Amino acid sequence: APEPEPEPEPEPEPEENEEDEGDGEEKPVVFDYTKMYFRYVSAASGVRGEDGEWVVGKKLERGEGVSFKLIDNTPQAPWVDVDNCLTYVGPERTIPLAEGEEPPPPPDEEEGPQGETVAFLKGFPRVGAYFAVPIKLATGEIAGMLCMDTLKGPAGGSGRPISTEDKDLLREVAHNASVALNAAAEMRAAKLALAAEEQAAIAEALAATEDPKPDLADGEDPPPEPEPEPDEPEAPQEGEDEDDAALRVNIAKTRKALEAAKANLSRKQKRFSAVDTLLEGVDDEALLEIRSLQRAPKYTWKALKAALWITGHKKYEFQTWALTRKLIGDDKIIKEFKDIDPSEMTLTDKARQGSRKCLRGIRDSEIVKESKTGAVFYRWCVGFTDVAVAAHEVKSNTEALAEYETDQRQRAEKKAAGGGGEEAPAEEAPSA
Repeated sequence: APEPEPEPEPEPEPEENEEDEGDGEEKPVVFDYTKMYFRYVSAASGVRGEDGEWVVGKKLERGEGVSFKLIDNTPQAPWVDVDNCLTYVGPERTIPLAEGEEPPPPPDEEEGPQGETVAFLKGFPRVGAYFAVPIKLATGEIAGMLCMDTLKGPAGGSGRPISTEDKDLLREVAHNASVALNAAAEMRAAKLALAAEEQAAIAEALAATEDPKPDLADGEDPPPEPEPEPDEPEAPQEGEDEDDAALRVNIAKTRKALEAAKANLSRKQKRFSAVDTLLEGVDDEALLEIRSLQRAPKYTWKALKAALWITGHKKYEFQTWALTRKLIGDDKIIKEFKDIDPSEMTLTDKARQGSRKCLRGIRDSEIVKESKTGAVFYRWCVGFTDVAVAAHEVKSNTEALAEYETDQRQRAEKKAAGGGGEEAPAEEAPSA
């Protein structure tokens, strides 16, 4: 059961203009197969039990064989039916070229026109029949084909024409495959629509934490930004030496940095609180949906591993998907996440690097397609890390400011004790 790879995309339909409004006819969607080829993805054993698995994974490139008339012909062939592959020579067929692709060299004139022939995947021409039908979706796209043959060889094959009953059976199987693929496409479309709604809900919850913008009338300019406070003069002022001036400037800069860090922490905490609220909606049923997956969902697993790094788990505890599934055996893990305060926690270098590596490459639009719960874990990890980093910045600036102020106070006390206070000359001030 070969299928074209990669999956073709429909060309964009031109927008209707006023002149086209009266036509009342929808223009058909045109699918571009010029860069497609067939790859065999499944095989059935013959009546004698010969193994057909050797064909799985092989490719049928453009220009090879007769099957591409299912997608290239205008109109497309409803099926391909060859009674004797060994002697078949069909009409010469022009192979469509992709944009920018160079045409093949012309055939040798002495050999005359070259008609299409059957491609033998093992390389040896054999007697026997070949029949193929397309798997056509409701959109008109050809998703693949089903084919059968009776090529005679050491492992089997009768070499005889394919019966009408077998051809009808293959057509019916191809029709049923189309129905199943259409149903799967509808389910995927519904899942993507739901994912878009869930992503919008998460985005809305995060947007609600932003500072509201002022309501402006049409044409009204936003209020101007407040003027920044002037910087402290770096030159020594009256009664200061160079060390005193440097301390004064550092204190002023650190106070500004601390104010900015506190404002940033407040913003990050508001956003994290919104995501933390979403985490409350993750119950055992939501975790069961993830645990039931036999294969690890790519982005959701990465987000889970990042969360486990953050909460202090060791790498060996979640190194495989089976181990990770055990860790999320019930909703106790959610309580573990919620009990941690990012503003009070200092991540180890290994935990910070591990979580950062896991989160790298994840996008909201991708992970929400896998799982809403995975998207919540991802946003929780990002929010947690943001708060932890912002809190560390506040702590660092607070400690630096306290150190500067202590140093300034001690210098002032020494000056007062040594020279009677403000009259002490700068050059006689004791060094720190």
